[in-house]
Amino acid sequence: VNYSSSQKSSAGRGGTNQIVVEDEHAYYERVATLERGLLATMPKAGCVLRVVLSTANGMNHFRDLSKVAEKSPHWLYRFLPWHMLAEYEMEPSGRLLELDNLSEYELKLCDIFEKAGYPVETWVRKMQWYEYVFMTEAKLDLDYMHENYPSTPEESFAATGSPVLPE
Repeated sequence: VNYSSSQKSSAGRGGTNQIVVEDEHAYYERVATLERGLLATMPKAGCVLRVVLSTANGMNHFRDLSKVAEKSPHWLYRFLPWHMLAEYEMEPSGRLLELDNLSEYELKLCDIFEKAGYPVETWVRKMQWYEYVFMTEAKLDLDYMHENYPSTPEESFAATGSPVLPE
């Protein structure tokens, strides 16, 4: 947990946090205890910023907090997928050069890319990168791809865990 302290320049008791950044929140242990301590250091009035960010880690407190943030007027929710970064593109080759035999998932990616407003000429480059990483780094493990390179928020949380009962 990174934080920048405050209204007072002294550390310890009496100081308040104006900004709290909880990085990789999904991997915290004893998150309820940690949150109680962090929230107690934040002033109850005035301008306070709490930033919670993480890669997903299954069905846990971070997932629950994400679902609340999506619907709450008090949170600004942002999901940042792999495909938004231009560095996750590569020169097309093989079957993707001709856009032949696209898989169901590749067709889903095309829909996602269209909704995101990416230029059509980047779609094949993004799919080529995804296929390359899927084959080389992930060793054909779709859960690995969803956990490390999710295309949707649902993928990121479903990859590393699942609820006991269906939602």
